[in-house]
Amino acid sequence: MAPKVYLKFMSPPCRAVLTVARALQLELEIVEVDDEFMQGPDILKLNPQHTIPILEDDDFIVWESHAINAYLVTTYGSDDSLYPADPKQRAVVDQRLHFESGVLFPRFVDAFVPVLRGLTTQITDKCFEKIDEACGFLDSFLEDRTWLCGDEITIADASILCTMTAIEMAIPIDPEKFPRLADWLQRGKELEFFKEANDEILEKMAAYGFTMQGENCYTQKKKRMSCGLEVECPKCIRSAVHDAANDGFHFLVTYTIHPQYARDLTGDNPPSLISRTDRLLPSADWSRLIVGKVNDDALDVDSEIPHIAEKSKALLEQELGFGAHLGLPATLMKLPLGKNANLAAILYNKLQTGAHQIWVYLHMVHPSRYSPICLDEDDTWERWNNFRTYCCYDRRLGLALNLPDVNHLPTELEIDRWVGEPIKALIIHTSQFLKNQHEQFVLAKPHQDIIRKFMNLDVQYVIRGPHPRGSDYKKYTAYINFLGKKLFESNVTTEYIQGCEDYLQSPLQPLTENLESMIYEVFEKDQIKYIEYQRAIHLALTDLPMSDELPVVIVVGAGRGPLVQAALNASYLLNRPIKLYALEKNPYAINTLEDRVLNEWQGKVTLVKGDMRYMELPEKADILVSELLGSFGDNELSPECLDGAQRFLKPKGISIPASYTSYLAPLQSTKIYNEILSNRPHEKSIQNIFETPYIVHLVNYYQIATSQEVYTFNHPNWNKRIDNDRFARLEFSASQNCLLTGFIGYFETVLYKNVMLSINPQTYSEGMVSWFPIIFSLLEPVYVKEGDKIQVCFWRMHSEDKVWYEWCLESPVRTAIMNPSGRSFFIKTH
Repeated sequence: MAPKVYLKFMSPPCRAVLTVARALQLELEIVEVDDEFMQGPDILKLNPQHTIPILEDDDFIVWESHAINAYLVTTYGSDDSLYPADPKQRAVVDQRLHFESGVLFPRFVDAFVPVLRGLTTQITDKCFEKIDEACGFLDSFLEDRTWLCGDEITIADASILCTMTAIEMAIPIDPEKFPRLADWLQRGKELEFFKEANDEILEKMAAYGFTMQGENCYTQKKKRMSCGLEVECPKCIRSAVHDAANDGFHFLVTYTIHPQYARDLTGDNPPSLISRTDRLLPSADWSRLIVGKVNDDALDVDSEIPHIAEKSKALLEQELGFGAHLGLPATLMKLPLGKNANLAAILYNKLQTGAHQIWVYLHMVHPSRYSPICLDEDDTWERWNNFRTYCCYDRRLGLALNLPDVNHLPTELEIDRWVGEPIKALIIHTSQFLKNQHEQFVLAKPHQDIIRKFMNLDVQYVIRGPHPRGSDYKKYTAYINFLGKKLFESNVTTEYIQGCEDYLQSPLQPLTENLESMIYEVFEKDQIKYIEYQRAIHLALTDLPMSDELPVVIVVGAGRGPLVQAALNASYLLNRPIKLYALEKNPYAINTLEDRVLNEWQGKVTLVKGDMRYMELPEKADILVSELLGSFGDNELSPECLDGAQRFLKPKGISIPASYTSYLAPLQSTKIYNEILSNRPHEKSIQNIFETPYIVHLVNYYQIATSQEVYTFNHPNWNKRIDNDRFARLEFSASQNCLLTGFIGYFETVLYKNVMLSINPQTYSEGMVSWFPIIFSLLEPVYVKEGDKIQVCFWRMHSEDKVWYEWCLESPVRTAIMNPSGRSFFIKTH
């Protein structure tokens, strides 16, 4: 009769028992238990400690995985290799097991269990540090050893492997920092008995971790690194795809038309057989797994010799046509030096007919910058900019950049400019990989820093070049995937904004449209904002002189009540009672406020329904609080609303916010330019869509210069004549050649005294996510040279029923004024 084991499959100690049983080729009767069993009376008969795994072998019962595994090897093992009988060898195994039970596993529990039980939302930094320290111990155990206890695998390896594979799902093992541990972990996962016992369970655990993203996420986020392998001329493309997949690649880059097929298309009878048959792969594989490569060494469509240009054009069009026939997702080709008007014309025409993407291959830094034998001076960004201008910045035209030699890197400014381009792939030659002292393939830190810059873009990584003799490509893909964990910065902010990257949003119309519950909910998740508001209210209450009368606080535009709660919190912390009014016009938000007044605030809040500009209140406020700010500060009509509401305020009353300032900076982003074009509604003209501001979480962009102040609003504003129109003329200087596509708008606000909030990069409130920048576009991109002055005029204007912005460029070229009289976009005042 097979021994019976009671377990939960996702428990590392339980998996350790299954792993040792598979190593012994021992069949077990498995009883999967649930939480009810763990707390019920039946488990007491087996284990009064209520823990698993539990082994029942006839009338013998034992629990605790280390004890179970020692028993199984001693009882059922054909030899003692997994748990040596030699006292010294066994002592080492026992020490490793005690290390797991006393150090490693408790640290795993401390890190993961609070998140799994919903007690917290993420693993703490202290837990990361503790596990990092434990990994250091394990790495030292492996010095001069293949396995943890010597040259033979033992139950200590099996047990710790199960714990480490669980840890690895959330906390990446750095192969540079812990090379021996990373190697050991990889070897262990490839053991046949480990795979039999664990692979299916680990897949389920990974799926479980994925479903727990968000509030109950316990995994450390990582960037999915899509890797491709460049293969010149594989003998069998089907085998090449299979081998690449086994090495961890997601796609191949190879010639669309095999060079062995000679093609003369200028004769009377051009050959019909031009390349390998499309039947070698299913259509789904051609369109998903293959990026074509143009055999462009002999092509020169811009040659001044007519027959060369004619032949080159015919060959190129045939290659592009065959790629379209195969359904390839993209084609990679070099961008030659010199004039490329004919090449641009051919590609642009293909793109107009709905062709697949074209990836233009370029060096980040041209060799003429550093090589004395390279006589042709060239700036690769200039060459690219000229070429994409011919093609009208087509969104299907992208870049494949070669990762430069570590001794000839681009400047920080140049890298920032490349980040603002439509980068589709980074090409990394195998010669760029170094071997560290532990014989691990790694990239130098400067290369890692470049990859980090591109981490937020949807960039793919192409490995080019041979692998070392006797090796394969697995270590390259494993390292690139590791960089996806190491370099990707995951925090509450990145999770909050995931999916919003470069997505165009229309500014809110808060006075004429009632906000939906989802929008309120999104705003309320931004704890940074409300913490700072609470600080401002707390400070303002502290500054109010003590008197017999209670301070009056009025929250205008109360929404669902986060600022009301902030005011109550400040009052409680100061032990200073207040009279609190909440003013709101949205009838559906009022429903929420009514519920909170009754059930949460115990009648401490007086709810007033109506528009703050026209309502009357029974008394005036010592403190007037609002959160009417938009991405540009004033773009949700905060000036008009607060000017109307300040009649509620006592002459020496305090307004929170006290002021807000708008900022502008010049922008390069053909991504946003194309997003605006491609999202044009049928009823709007090209002019209309470019004269409309958009709220955007920018990722694929380059900010050309530091932002500058445009104008400021102060509250309360007791001037007899209030004028909220504004005009500003700003001048920026370009630090390098670039492409100006518009302007980015930011704001800063002083809530009270030294308490402020900001989305301006120079003063950004870390972790705040309530506002994304606002974009003011130009109708056409403008080429700007290094040192050129970028002059922009900007107006805020109003009429009886609306407020709008106008802007125009004065230098380096003069443009027409955008959005005159608010013809394309305005904010309604009623």
